[in-house]
Amino acid sequence: MKIAKILALFTLALSTGAFAEQATINQYGASNTGTVNQTSVDAKTTATINQGTQNDKDDSGVVNPGQTTGSSATVNQSSSTAETATINQTDETVNSTATVNQSHGDQQGTATVTQFESSQSSATVNQTGNKSSQATVYQSGWNDQASVQQTMTNKNTANVTQNGGADKATVIQTNGVQNSATINQSVFGATASIQQLGGTMNTSTVNQNFTVQNSSAQVMQNEAIGSSVSVTQNPFTQNSSVTVTQDHVANSAVKVSQGGSGETVVVNQNDEGVGEGSNLQATVNQNGYGNHASVTQQEYSNTATVSQNGLNNTATTYQEGTGNQLTVNQDGQNGSVSINQGKFDTDVANHNTAAVTQGASSNDNKAEITQFGSNDAAYVNQWGGDGKSVNLATITQYTSGNTATINQSGGGGNKATITQR
Repeated sequence: MKIAKILALFTLALSTGAFAEQATINQYGASNTGTVNQTSVDAKTTATINQGTQNDKDDSGVVNPGQTTGSSATVNQSSSTAETATINQTDETVNSTATVNQSHGDQQGTATVTQFESSQSSATVNQTGNKSSQATVYQSGWNDQASVQQTMTNKNTANVTQNGGADKATVIQTNGVQNSATINQSVFGATASIQQLGGTMNTSTVNQNFTVQNSSAQVMQNEAIGSSVSVTQNPFTQNSSVTVTQDHVANSAVKVSQGGSGETVVVNQNDEGVGEGSNLQATVNQNGYGNHASVTQQEYSNTATVSQNGLNNTATTYQEGTGNQLTVNQDGQNGSVSINQGKFDTDVANHNTAAVTQGASSNDNKAEITQFGSNDAAYVNQWGGDGKSVNLATITQYTSGNTATINQSGGGGNKATITQR
């Protein structure tokens, strides 16, 4: 009977969290080091490290915050139950580090790192084997670095927010399903990188906003069927770049929006070897001048749309396969479009459609479409002009059963050439 009672009490304690482990470290001042190690197998573990100032008031009642300079905070958790880690480094966090390591739990792992008014500081979160893990990093200074790595779990969430200049954020999610990664950055010189390797139905989001100059965003999704990517750089962005690669994927989508000048977008989508049917979608929107967009799609039943509004913009697109659709819209002057569909000397790229529209205020534009398959269709519409500008349109089609149409109005001395071989 006594043994039965002991077992009953033990079971009740587990269910009510009586064996939960809690650790808290508060450090005030500079150059401090705080470390929490929790390795309990059965207990729920919670760790909190606060590094900053005590906010003591002087005789006049004025708060005199100090600096979290050169401080280090580390939480290591390894258990089979839920894990929670919180690190707060506040009041001008300078040259400080925060690290959270969570592993081996089959329950949810939660990690939150805050570095307030930070500069030249770093935050690192590593979560391995945790179910539906959540990682949140907030940094509000300049030249900070954030790294989140989540491995071998599903439905993970990673959120990094950096409100400063010259910040760098990296998120890597490996071998998971329905994972979500989000990076939000502002000001200038920011770098964002997301890698989702393996798994299905993953989501990547990058937002770089408000005078984002000389910033870059890179997203890689590999072997991720049914996944999506969204990247936004605007308003007032200048000389920034976006590179998105979806490799060995299907039924996936990419959307990129930029609102500045001197911008570059490169999108590569490939479902080779997946065997699920491509059904890839790419959408690029650029508002400004001197921008360039490049979209490459392989295999079949893919859709790509590029819209550019401004001067001196260029678009280069390539689709390899059959049943693809490609649309480019430009509204401005000195625009250039180059479209290629299919492969030379192959008979696998058929029933493709390409359409170019250079719109109402368009002058001195150039559009080229080349199609290598059969039963393809190509359309070029060039409107507007001041009676002096020259628009050029060229369509070249190989094999048979193809359709080509060019419409030009306005301008002077426009040139249109259709070649069907």
